[in-house]
Amino acid sequence: MASVSERIQAVEQAETENFLELVKIAKLDPSKSFQYANLRGVDFSNCDLGGFNFTGSALSGANFSGCKISDALFDNVQLQLPELSRADDYDLLIKNSVNRFLSQDEIRTKNKLKSHFESAIFQSSPEAQIPRNLPEKPLGRTILVSIGKAASSAAKAFETHWDGPLDGLVLTPYGIGEPSDRFAVIEAGFPVPDGNALSAAGKIQNLISNLTKDDLVVLLLSPGATALTAAPIGDITLSELSDLNRRLLSVGASLSDMNLVRSYLTAHGCGRLANEAYPAQLVTLVIHDGPADSIAQVGGSQTRAVNVTSDEVAEILHRHRIDTPISVDAVLKSPDLAPPSPDAPCFQRTTTKIVTSWDLMLKYFADSEVLEGTEIVNLGALEGQAQNMAQEFANRCRAVIAERHQHPVMLVSGGEATVDYNGGGIGQGGRNAEFLLSLAIALDGQAGVSAIAVDTDGHDGTMDAAGAFISPTTLARARASNIDPQTFLRQHHSFYFFQQLDDLIVTGPTGTGMSDLRAILIEPVS
Repeated sequence: MASVSERIQAVEQAETENFLELVKIAKLDPSKSFQYANLRGVDFSNCDLGGFNFTGSALSGANFSGCKISDALFDNVQLQLPELSRADDYDLLIKNSVNRFLSQDEIRTKNKLKSHFESAIFQSSPEAQIPRNLPEKPLGRTILVSIGKAASSAAKAFETHWDGPLDGLVLTPYGIGEPSDRFAVIEAGFPVPDGNALSAAGKIQNLISNLTKDDLVVLLLSPGATALTAAPIGDITLSELSDLNRRLLSVGASLSDMNLVRSYLTAHGCGRLANEAYPAQLVTLVIHDGPADSIAQVGGSQTRAVNVTSDEVAEILHRHRIDTPISVDAVLKSPDLAPPSPDAPCFQRTTTKIVTSWDLMLKYFADSEVLEGTEIVNLGALEGQAQNMAQEFANRCRAVIAERHQHPVMLVSGGEATVDYNGGGIGQGGRNAEFLLSLAIALDGQAGVSAIAVDTDGHDGTMDAAGAFISPTTLARARASNIDPQTFLRQHHSFYFFQQLDDLIVTGPTGTGMSDLRAILIEPVS
């Protein structure tokens, strides 16, 4: 009679798809179990897996519905958490063992926050909002120029609902442009401009020059537009401008400072694009990621008079200790290269409207019936170092807890944090993941506090994820898997930290880019 080992080997050699039979055979001798095995897609439904050792195994796509798993070992496995949570005694597994998995309540909180975010993004998307804000048809031509992280989706929404001839151009960061039968689609460097940005600026100028007062230029702007059209003026080279941007990034300059410098030193900034389109009517529809008085940060400075002087730009550069080349100094000193004044005639032919914004997205996020009874505290658009912001939020959380509310409280904010790489490694991670890892460390397992932080375009920095999720057990789960949170934070490896805990928030590209969303849920603890 064949031994258990021989029977297992026979089943494996036959490459049978009857995984239930394989489970039954292995169950006769749990020591011959599935360590470091490829078990992707295996149907374990309704099986008793008590005593099994799945250490190091690949289990993505496996079916654990109706299983008994509370005595099994799942150290360093590869699987999606919802798959394992379908087991009958999943909560008992959590209770009886120290491991890296979320509880059922934590899973529900994570899914609730993620689904609210995705729903709010859809309702506030260009596809939903641009059709409600179409301009009147002109007597002459219509030229569409769409720029930014949401350029492709915005152009598609406009094109789908526009009744009439339409020419134009779409300019997006690398990797997110969508093919179009009607428009030229150009991808360029972001946030540091490159040769494609220079080329695109020239093509935009050719499109909108030599128009008449009967023509209409529609400019669709979304976050990233300023950097994407950064063609330098005067004798400034693209290399010099790119180096200036890199140095501002490296010292942690705020987004507003970077955009002001770029706008003043580039061909379309500070209202110069409006001057090029004159005498055509210029309608700018903005997908906005901040308060109305900061519309220039989205690229609105291209079509609006911006109240900034060369002295103010020089002060920003001096404050960040940025040495400037002679060409930049010459532009800042030249009145001939100054942008058009606020009373220039081009601004009389220009209208700007915010069609969707972070505030609108937050409204949809907060209006969910599931969040009914939760007090929403909107902290607005915030900027600063991610680790410093996390400490401030941790302090706010403790202050809310000290007030002993009988209802949940949610702290929400937008804006974009920055990551300071000085003195540490440059790892794989984005500003939202770094903020959350810092927040988890600062909260140190504080009961009742969960949070997500996500980039609304679906990509947090260089991460293939929108952001991440933390719960009161984040640090304990990490340490149970021999993951040191401080080491990962010091090396800026927040992506890998949350990836190993299966706590990334993955949405794919959203077609928008309205800043970040940080949502910290503080629930009463009995």
